[in-house]
Amino acid sequence: MFYNHVQQHFDLRKVVTHIEKVMNDKTLLQINELCAYLGIGETKARELLKLPRNGFSLKIGAKWYAHKERLDSWLLEQCDKY
Repeated sequence: MFYNHVQQHFDLRKVVTHIEKVMNDKTLLQINELCAYLGIGETKARELLKLPRNGFSLKIGAKWYAHKERLDSWLLEQCDKY
């Protein structure tokens, strides 16, 4: 049983490492990825994406995305305001 628990822990670490790599390599973040990246809920993520002239939102068809690099720049600008 202990071995099984240890094995699950290492498998989970592999999954987390893979997710972090994918998130770092992505240019566009979907809403669920934006939520995870910022640690916010879906409602707030949608509000941020729909802010006029925020510079990081992109709508393709019916789906909203955040351009990760531009989002990071926008976040730094917001930090400088306060």
